Amino acid sequence: MADVAACWHWPLADLERLSLWDLLDWRARAVERRAWPVPVVLVSGR
Repeated sequence: MADVAACWHWPLADLERLSLWDLLDWRARAVERRAWPVPVVLVSGR
């Protein structure tokens, strides 16, 4: 989990408080979010 915290600049203590279910829910929401922000990032990158 330390590499995830470093990647996202999150406090490691906060990550350690998350349960497995919180993590799975976060992953599911991240996948849903990934469906639309990519074109936005590409457009704003120009």
